[in-house]
Amino acid sequence: MEKIYIFNPAYVMINDKKRIIITESLLVAKDPLARDGFSSKVHPVCAMLVAMFDGQHAFEDTIDKAVVNLGLDRNLLSDVAKTLIENPEEAFIHFGETYSAFPQRTLIEKEEADRLFGFYDNNYKIRDFLIPHHEVDLQTARFYKPVEINFIINLKCATDCIYCYANKKKNYTPLATERILELIDEAKRLNMRNFDITGGELFLHKDWDIILEHITKNGFMPYISTKVPIDEETIIRYKAAGMRKIQLSIDSFDSDILVKLLKTNHDYVNKITKTLDLLEKHGIEVISHTILTNYNASPQNMAQLIKKLNPYPNISSIKFDFAGYSIYLDSAINQEIMLSAKAAKPVIEMIQALKNDFPKVLIGGMSTMEDSFQLPEDNFKKRARCSGNLYQFTILPDGKVTYCEELYWQENLIMGDLSTQSIEEMWNGSAKAIFDRKQEDFQKPSPCSSCEDFDNCQGNPGVCWKDIIGSYGVDNWSFPDPRCPKAPMPILPYIHQ
Repeated sequence: MEKIYIFNPAYVMINDKKRIIITESLLVAKDPLARDGFSSKVHPVCAMLVAMFDGQHAFEDTIDKAVVNLGLDRNLLSDVAKTLIENPEEAFIHFGETYSAFPQRTLIEKEEADRLFGFYDNNYKIRDFLIPHHEVDLQTARFYKPVEINFIINLKCATDCIYCYANKKKNYTPLATERILELIDEAKRLNMRNFDITGGELFLHKDWDIILEHITKNGFMPYISTKVPIDEETIIRYKAAGMRKIQLSIDSFDSDILVKLLKTNHDYVNKITKTLDLLEKHGIEVISHTILTNYNASPQNMAQLIKKLNPYPNISSIKFDFAGYSIYLDSAINQEIMLSAKAAKPVIEMIQALKNDFPKVLIGGMSTMEDSFQLPEDNFKKRARCSGNLYQFTILPDGKVTYCEELYWQENLIMGDLSTQSIEEMWNGSAKAIFDRKQEDFQKPSPCSSCEDFDNCQGNPGVCWKDIIGSYGVDNWSFPDPRCPKAPMPILPYIHQ
């Protein structure tokens, strides 16, 4: 065992006050065999053992160091570590009466890490994982500290998309740039995984480059998406701020379609084409993202789009998604825009066929009545967790805090206000109070107000508040998740058949 191993840079370990959180890092996509979306609470002793694999010493020397630092049996530590070396499946390590879950490929060879990731930061200090034994808590679902922020920087747009899901009618006073920078600094002090930005449009904020540079200097890497035609000076400033990737939302190269979809001028296509050329010139990786509606889901439009985009060597993927129901648009407009499940089926088949010739092509998902309403009880219990107010949150442009970016200023789901609160004050005060809301706080007409499974449902894995409001309306915010087998029939045509 003279090989040198390291904690896989696809993951990150974070001190969560009473346990260590292991979750995906911003580099997870660089290891195709790593577990995307993984999150687990682990015992600090297990985390310290993993952290000692820092890529500096051979296996046996690392175990010798662990014996000295942890005071545990050498054979035990060696067996545990071997279990985590390039483990093909999730591994469970028992420590006393607790167990810790570790993701696939927790430890990998240093040479492989260098080849996959290039530059990475894996400088863990054992003292950062010291937690008194009597304080260790591997049971509480909600994190003691948030690990990720999504900041809606504004609601300004360069286009007026007919399928927009944003609440653009809201009047608000935007956070001052100085306050935004303070929140970024606090996120760094809390050792959060990422400080992400969405919109609106980043490039329509007067201090976009100051904010972006401050984010990247603090070790965060936001995923920027835009519909703004960007000039060369802006691209140079974007690159100088530390950014090397961008998502460009392109729904068509047909000006007539874009006039209807985005309400743009006929010269918009030429400007976007020029932007693509400049992004290639400056070596910025591009993810193309297309929202499919009844206006642009034709074979001709998609073929034209792929033919135009595929030759660009810096375009890493050409992704298609279906327009979803916007709770801020009239129901009739939603019905006009959205493809039905029946209409979407041949479109999906066509895109899958195109993937054979164009590997860059990707396809997102589409909700249908079959998989989004009144699931069997076992399926509903296995649903994906809602991460909002569990370990992440969204900041609205004025500093108010909510669960996710599509809820905006829903009164009953506002978790706090970062224009006046610190992140820690909000998370441990007003946000926790929302998370701990009692059953008697739910509206009497809601089946949730009398459901015997309430405590095993609301907090963890949680519900999709957007789906609830979309199905039953703002006034019925406390109704069940429409996937719940006890959910009543939707009032609104949110789930499009």
